[in-house]
Order: sequence, then C-alpha cells, then structure tokens
Amino acid sequence: MIQKAKIRKDFDWTEFWQERTVTWIKAFSWYESKVCLRLFKGLGVKTCLEIGGGPGYLAKLIAQKLGYKLTLVENDPVAYKLFKKVSNFGKYVFKDFFKYKPKAKFDLVFSFGVIEHYPKRTKRLEAIKVHASLSKKYVAIFVPKDSFLIRYFFHYPEDKGFEKLYHRQELEGELKDAGLKIVKFAQNLHAIGYLCKIK
Repeated sequence: MIQKAKIRKDFDWTEFWQERTVTWIKAFSWYESKVCLRLFKGLGVKTCLEIGGGPGYLAKLIAQKLGYKLTLVENDPVAYKLFKKVSNFGKYVFKDFFKYKPKAKFDLVFSFGVIEHYPKRTKRLEAIKVHASLSKKYVAIFVPKDSFLIRYFFHYPEDKGFEKLYHRQELEGELKDAGLKIVKFAQNLHAIGYLCKIK
C-alpha cells in the first residue's frame, strides 16, 4: 500500500532557502518583479519595506528600478547568507517581522510569498495587519494563485511545508477584513497581488 505523505502545518524557511540556487533566486525574482512593478509604478513613494525579504534580490530589482530607499526584515540565517552573496542592497533587519518596531513607518510595505504559509486565517489577518501597522501609505500582498498550473506543477510539497493557494476573491476578502482599502490588482502565471491603501 502506498502511504500518502504527511501534510505539515508549518514551514521550514531554512530548508527552503538551502534548496535554492543563486540562478533560481535571480530568475524567479526577475520574473516576479514584473508583476510588482505593475502595481508600484507611479506611486511616488520614497521608502519601502519588504517583509520576509529572503535573499533580497526581488526587492533590490524593484528598488533600483523605482529609486526606493529599501529595508528588508527577515529572520532566517540561510536567507541572510544568500543576501550577502546575491543582493547586498539596502538595509537588512534580522528579526521576526511580528516583533519589528522601526523608528519611522514606510511609504510602502509589501511581501511576496509570506502570508500563505500560515494555516489559520486569523494568523494571516494578523500578519496583514502588521504590514499595515508599519506603513503610512500603501501595502501590497502577493501570494501564489490557485490554478491548475500551480497546483499540479509548482505547489510546494505538502510534506515539506504548508502553502495555501489563493483565488482572487479570497485574498481580497482577507485584505478587506484586515482593514485595508483595495486600490489595484495584478497577476502573472504564478501569483496574484493587490495594492492597498491605509484607511
């Protein structure tokens, strides 16, 4: 009898980043930066925070393109080593973002591939509210979409970590329930994202 792999309800970021090559990081970041730029162009912001910034290459591409002063908050040691190797751009804060208390808020706070790793909706809403608490203007959240392509070819293995796939309406509902005002939507083959305003 074939045993089904046990579904994990957590996510090991150290293991995740250990499995990623520099080539993968750069290629993935370049592709995903395009959908981010569709939401960020023309906002006129100066300071930007990426939550769960990983190696920081995605944020680097965006910040260099739009001229942002960049800060990243991340608490995985392997991601930090990769940051020094592939990005080394902006200010890197090694800390759990739930405990991050900067002296000043940012014009734009965003994350790409963070909230979907919390199994409980209440925890995802809490994470979104942390984004909002750190911003004075805009919040952007990007998550993997629930599509045939992603579910059967690119979904992170369930025995290695929890990853929720989203329909557009689900993400919109969570953002609204967290108290944000929807401004704009964008998507690519892998992800969906919303730009929101602080109410």
